[in-house]
Amino acid sequence: MKKNFSIFSFLLTMTVLLSMLFQSVHKYEHIAQQLSNIQCVHKKSATAEITHEHHNLDFCDVCDYKLSGFIFPVFLHFKINSAELYLNNADFKSKEITQFFKGSLFALRAPPLV
Repeated sequence: MKKNFSIFSFLLTMTVLLSMLFQSVHKYEHIAQQLSNIQCVHKKSATAEITHEHHNLDFCDVCDYKLSGFIFPVFLHFKINSAELYLNNADFKSKEITQFFKGSLFALRAPPLV
């Protein structure tokens, strides 16, 4: 299994390297084509003559091929389920009112009765 994985890895590496090598060799083909073209010299005269056109609209798919490192961002979505707990807490609006005070509370001191 490890041998198959190493062969597969080697083939993928060679594929990437050969695609980059082919692109570099292909650019030399474009340079050779530009050097073989006849250079035209325009003589400026009083009359305007259109003999041919200059355009650089040739598109080459091999030259436009580029390797780029892109990893599609994966957005993780978490749904948070919060459990609502209802506890019987006695707050100030509670209906549970104690009728009698049992015990003494020393924190509430008042002047002595005379």
